[in-house]
Amino acid sequence: MATITLRPDVYDKAAIFARKDKLNIEDWVNKILQKIVVDISEKEDMKAPAESKMFSWDEMGGMFASDKSDKELRDEYLEEKYGI
Repeated sequence: MATITLRPDVYDKAAIFARKDKLNIEDWVNKILQKIVVDISEKEDMKAPAESKMFSWDEMGGMFASDKSDKELRDEYLEEKYGI
């Protein structure tokens, strides 16, 4: 199991959406991560059905990078894609 640390402003947003979905924050974050993985899988399947994409731990960690610019990009992506 991996541990994900949310910035305070992201945690506040997650808390709002978790309350709307009547979930605790951990379950809500897991739900969003599963949705992202499913969306990526579906897009990969459409592009190349004979191949699959495996993420290394470094790539997975990169999705939750500690660099501020990466965080900003991730937040923008989540906000645009999922309304977070």
